[in-house]
Amino acid sequence: MDALYIVTVYVVLADSLPQIGYQDDVRCQVTAAEVLTVAVIAARYFQNHYERALYIMVERGDQLLYCAGALAVDYEARGGSVSYAGKPFLPAYERALTEIERVRGRPVENSRVLCIGDGIETDLKGAHTAGLRSVFVASPIFVPNGLNAGVLGELFAGRPFAPVAAMPALAW
Repeated sequence: MDALYIVTVYVVLADSLPQIGYQDDVRCQVTAAEVLTVAVIAARYFQNHYERALYIMVERGDQLLYCAGALAVDYEARGGSVSYAGKPFLPAYERALTEIERVRGRPVENSRVLCIGDGIETDLKGAHTAGLRSVFVASPIFVPNGLNAGVLGELFAGRPFAPVAAMPALAW
């Protein structure tokens, strides 16, 4: 993946949108330039699979940033060999369950574990792969117009997994 290309796309979009009269809604946590940049990346590097492009991105506060997976995708595309160890891959969940057992002094049944996350293709897919239940925190990346049953149905239609619950933000 060419970082210069990605930055150039973003800068051109961020500069051009206001020039044609477009203004982001003040309630948006992700700018139109950021969303369109992800779409361009998806088209160029991921055969138009938007979710694959988001898989290498992470939300930090009000910013959408490239995560460590972006480096791995680039390295693999250049012919390198990559071993994945984080979410959604099983070793991350096995390690967490092993640590729970160590701290607790005995194993915990999978039915007593609840994974909470905002990443459909990382957090929730990983929980499903590990045989664990999950709660979806509706990130603006996936749910920019708010959480409702219809949106959830669309997000999880055709997937082999769905959360047991969803919430608009993490709160306790």
